[in-house]
Amino acid sequence: MEEVTLQSTIEILRSDMIRAYKEKGNFVDSRVVDISQQLDTYIVQLQLLRRHSQDYSIS
Repeated sequence: MEEVTLQSTIEILRSDMIRAYKEKGNFVDSRVVDISQQLDTYIVQLQLLRRHSQDYSIS
């Protein structure tokens, strides 16, 4: 996935997580946790992509 797509997906999930939290009222609601876990996955992918691209730009 491209960096721009990952960033966009992350922002959408962040908004979804905030909305779900406001609706449910707590951070341990299954929907909030599910979105948070998805968000974690995409954030790690973005970090790896950036790290990989830095490794090649330094070489």
